[in-house]
Amino acid sequence: MISKIEKLNIFPTPVQYSPFLSELMNTNFYFKRDDLYISGGGGSKARMLDYILSKAKSENAEYILTAGGPYSNFNRALALKANKYGLKVKLVLYDKNTHLNDKNLNKRICDYCDIEYIPCEPDNVVETIENEKNKLNYFEIKYYYIWGGGKSNEGVQAYFDCVNEIKSHIDFSPNYFVVPLGTGTTFSGLSLGCEQFMPDTKTIGISIARKRNEIVKVIDDIILDFLKANSYDLHTKSENLKDYIHDEFILGGYGKVNKEYLSFIKEITKNESTVFDDIYVGKALYGLYKLNKENKMLQNKNTVFINTGGIYNF
Repeated sequence: MISKIEKLNIFPTPVQYSPFLSELMNTNFYFKRDDLYISGGGGSKARMLDYILSKAKSENAEYILTAGGPYSNFNRALALKANKYGLKVKLVLYDKNTHLNDKNLNKRICDYCDIEYIPCEPDNVVETIENEKNKLNYFEIKYYYIWGGGKSNEGVQAYFDCVNEIKSHIDFSPNYFVVPLGTGTTFSGLSLGCEQFMPDTKTIGISIARKRNEIVKVIDDIILDFLKANSYDLHTKSENLKDYIHDEFILGGYGKVNKEYLSFIKEITKNESTVFDDIYVGKALYGLYKLNKENKMLQNKNTVFINTGGIYNF
């Protein structure tokens, strides 16, 4: 049970009002500044990892085994946090996005932290992971496997609890939480947390790469696994959430942009005095802006956008 993990070191982050985006979108716009999460380089993945790595330590793991690409915020946060938990990291490294610049800061941070890389082609990831598991088992080395990006019950729990954290820090009722949608873990945790702590708040997910039908299936599995592992009396299902998942703004895929998007992100960066990465947070802000421009969905509402971090991919 996730609730049995002891001594979690969770660092609350502020909720910050944005005058510029409030005026731009005719809403009361707030950022939940998880980009300022105090360890692991900040961001949603750092928050999740305090839950995940606590679970790994409770099972006496020596190694973390995971997989991902060179742009992964999760891998960067893991590289920075693993040593504090007394863990070593094996990373099955592959690159499905060769159109991006591979000299990004996330990868450089992993290099500095002496991550052990196991390179492979994207088509061989599953086979490579299984080979590494077999090696670790053969040498009787205790390891903890984490699905790429931190997709896990512990990751869901992190953002389930985050809803309660937000509730304790504000004196208003949000109509919407908005979050970039990648693996679906953060979105699922927020949606479940809303049912538990803020039943009048809806979570909007703006996909940064995948189509809605694919995301809905993944989220259905994530929520089902979480509810099976816990005793919460919750009824959230992906079927109830699909209308709040948007895939209209992926702009061709992961890390892909257009001139209108780049112009938008430059404008809000200047006016917010904050850096927003092109891959996740920037694309979700752009998608939200376009949605609201079309249907005025945020008009006179209270909107809390989860800044999940990721500036190392800027």
